[in-house]
Amino acid sequence: MDRPVVLLINPHVPDAMGEPLMENLAIGSLAAYLQHHGISVDLADFAIDKLPIGTLPSHVKLDDYRVAGITIMARSCVNAAMAVAHTIKLKNPEIHLVSGGKFPTSNPDTFLFPGSPFDSVIRHDGEGPLLELVQRLLRGEDWSSIPNLSKAQGNGSRHNPLDFQYIQSDLDRLPMVDRRFLPLFLDRNAPTTVSASRGCIYSCEFCVVAAESKSLWGKPQWRGRSAGSIANELEYLTRNFNISEIWFVDDLFLGPMPRGKKRIHELCNEIHRRNLKLGFSFEERSDSVIKNKELFRELKRAGLRRVFLGLESGDIKTLKRYKKGNRPEQHLEAIDFLQQIGVEVSTGFILFDPFKSMETLKEEICFLRKLAHRRVFFPPVFNSALQLMREVPIFDKVVAAGLLMTDGEHLEYDYNDQRVKCIAKALKWLFMVRNGTLFFTLKWIIGNEWRKSGAFPGSPVSRAHSHLIRELAAFYKTFALDTSEQIIEMICEWPNNNPQLIGTLDLKPLLPGVDIFSREIIFLTNVIRLAYNLEQRNEYSPVAAN
Repeated sequence: MDRPVVLLINPHVPDAMGEPLMENLAIGSLAAYLQHHGISVDLADFAIDKLPIGTLPSHVKLDDYRVAGITIMARSCVNAAMAVAHTIKLKNPEIHLVSGGKFPTSNPDTFLFPGSPFDSVIRHDGEGPLLELVQRLLRGEDWSSIPNLSKAQGNGSRHNPLDFQYIQSDLDRLPMVDRRFLPLFLDRNAPTTVSASRGCIYSCEFCVVAAESKSLWGKPQWRGRSAGSIANELEYLTRNFNISEIWFVDDLFLGPMPRGKKRIHELCNEIHRRNLKLGFSFEERSDSVIKNKELFRELKRAGLRRVFLGLESGDIKTLKRYKKGNRPEQHLEAIDFLQQIGVEVSTGFILFDPFKSMETLKEEICFLRKLAHRRVFFPPVFNSALQLMREVPIFDKVVAAGLLMTDGEHLEYDYNDQRVKCIAKALKWLFMVRNGTLFFTLKWIIGNEWRKSGAFPGSPVSRAHSHLIRELAAFYKTFALDTSEQIIEMICEWPNNNPQLIGTLDLKPLLPGVDIFSREIIFLTNVIRLAYNLEQRNEYSPVAAN
């Protein structure tokens, strides 16, 4: 194949709580599709290189490329993407810069303002339009009419009509993802990821996946690969990279029933038939677990190790407002069932949002105690506020209520009940801002609790002492929930519409307890980390430590 003419970039920006390092399947899929059609591609994944914002990896030679594509999955990556784009244009003004991904699909004008380094934006599936764009540029033809593409025009932008010919209706026809960077991710103990579907059939008020699907199809839609296609990729990964653990990154793994049940049954059969010795994890809804218990038993026999449940709330009023379509008791039933059959459970949870009331907040705290008692992972209460996005339905409700405060890289909002805002700010200050050592200790615990026994892959320490990390997590959760209730008690009788509450709340009575907690959890965490370091030097015996 000739020298690369396309550069694809992932401008990775980790979140505050240490988002797990993962391979970017989007640029891998685009690269594989282009290469399948005879176009050579270079990749640059900033999740690996960890360079300063706007700096390019040393292997990137900008004079070689005609097109550079930047995948932007979230608003938090926009500044990094813009910095990289400006660097590229400065060094090679002739290169065509195109962006794509979930965020540009819903916000193309963000990248097409006068003076922007970007020449175009691809909306929705990128494989077909990107191939057409590259081929036209290489032939010296006009590219401005390509369907599903947006471009700058005058002081504004032009959005070409959608053509479903460029939407991948049959995901089995896509070539296998380019995995050139996988060994580097494995060296960093990152999970190996696989995408088995695209989209979601539900309409959650806060979810960008549902919003994008609805904007494309008119209603939420889900597209899934066949069992044989998924099994082929699993077999390839196990045979070529000695993979023993897979994380499916699908937003809805099972898919719509009854078609989804047949597909998953076929996948389990393929795993057994091919003798694939691997464990896997995926994301699903709690009501789907309850309705398909026998299917989950079958998945467990095929290698299922963990399920991530997007609970989002333990309050029935909030769940109805989010249009989740399930109930708190379903959450607990699903968790209890999965734990009963030996499957670990992690959960997503939104503790704070603009419309949360003190009544519903108390319900949420009570529900989180039930999760803590079950030793289930959930996001820290001091960093589990709704991440507002312009393209989701709840955004319009925030605007209509006059609660949108800033409209920049991060959409900031006010709270209907100022007491709830006060509690959210107080928890963040106590656990994240006030004591940097405490914050980074909790960040380490949370990250390793999420990874469970994979916290230190291959280490006897993780197997012998992962329960200690779990107990540390339970310790910090209980204390954080206790602190939340103390703050609620302090301000529950205050007026709910006073924006000056934050300035009048006196947290001094809580500080001695927080300081004692900080010293204890930092000490215990350092003991576990020391044990791991000694184990690496063969100076530590797990048996003796117990």
